[in-house]
Amino acid sequence: MQATLEDLGQLKRAFQIEVPLEEIKSTYDAVYQRLRNTRLNGFRPGKFPKDWLDKRFKIVMQQEVEDTVIPRYLNQALHDHELSAATPASIEALEFNRRAPLSAKLLFEVKPDLELPDYTKLKLERRTPEEITKEELDKEIEGLQQSRSQPAAKDNPVVEDGDLVRIDFEGTVDGEKFKDGTDENIVFIIGSDRHPELQPHLLGMRSEETKEVDVTLPEAFEEDAGKTAHYTLTLNSVERMELPELDEAFFANWGVNTEEEFREKAKANLQHSREDDIKASYRLTLREQLPALYDDFPLPEAVLVQGETSIDQQFQKEEPELTEADKAKRKEEETAKLRDNLKLQYLLDSIFRKEQVFVDPRGTMEELYGVAQMFGSNPDEFLKSHIGERMYHRISARREGEAVLDRVTARVFGDPVEEAPVHHHDHNHDHDHAH
Repeated sequence: MQATLEDLGQLKRAFQIEVPLEEIKSTYDAVYQRLRNTRLNGFRPGKFPKDWLDKRFKIVMQQEVEDTVIPRYLNQALHDHELSAATPASIEALEFNRRAPLSAKLLFEVKPDLELPDYTKLKLERRTPEEITKEELDKEIEGLQQSRSQPAAKDNPVVEDGDLVRIDFEGTVDGEKFKDGTDENIVFIIGSDRHPELQPHLLGMRSEETKEVDVTLPEAFEEDAGKTAHYTLTLNSVERMELPELDEAFFANWGVNTEEEFREKAKANLQHSREDDIKASYRLTLREQLPALYDDFPLPEAVLVQGETSIDQQFQKEEPELTEADKAKRKEEETAKLRDNLKLQYLLDSIFRKEQVFVDPRGTMEELYGVAQMFGSNPDEFLKSHIGERMYHRISARREGEAVLDRVTARVFGDPVEEAPVHHHDHNHDHDHAH
């Protein structure tokens, strides 16, 4: 295969691809043989109307070229020319014949190729996690116990802090029902973050009791926030949450044998969580600072058009009542946000490639398996599904973005960086770091 690159200006490129007959012939023959095995009504096996095979070959082979042949050769051409595509390629011209080579002209846009940033211009203040106190560790362990607690019957079925309740509620504002103001058989623990506006009124209620109360709606109710709602509360049942004993059976859930080992593991997890919080703060600071180190640079036109079209569709779907002036203003704001996100995305992508940042795909798969379990799906089947594939790319892109920002953090502080194992980066994979 020979691929000649043509620069069409800005980020637009074209490949003229020529595939010799001896290289493409096996694909031609496989398609032709499939057609020869086709059975047509009204014709004996192996017999077809005049010119039917040749016409069908053209149609079927074109689909084969678009689905498998072109993507394969395009990826090879991108790799050979050290390019990273920002958009799928469109086929401008395609010529093939069962007895002739295949040629195609492919149009696409590449990602901006940016220089590494001047790390000395980035400002970060090194932070270290605070020492974990005994009180904090005890609270963490109590939380882990609560995560394994089980409901149990109460001798006195009166609602107290920490109890598991099952309720119906119906709320109205000025006599009218409102969004999220009515539900049945809702289960939650008193003291959790579920329905905090109702919890004080549930304390002291008895099982099967009904109560009417007035509640000021919190911010979570959006357009109804701050209004006074009249609720009818019905307590269907109340149970106490029984904490498990700190014994061998409990420790086994965490892969340890003794209370001392359990406390050490809980402390290490808490320490790791604090370190992650600090990393997240570094990443946020860098996301704000990095774009300022670069002048404006071209963005892929097709990606911008797709983003702007999506913005228009969102307005039509969610806010059709907006005036034309309001739509224009909002579109300008959303388009500016789109450009900022794309600028950061391609900036991080350039660092990813030039710093040769490695992200272990096993971590992505482990996270995806966790998502599959949340959905109650078989992990392997989930990955093959459309939503599973999208989730995989989303998780992968987020982890790559985090890894890039962690690498930049190390460069700013002058910390050593781990050398990546030898791996081949897919130049045609779209690393979407904007989120």
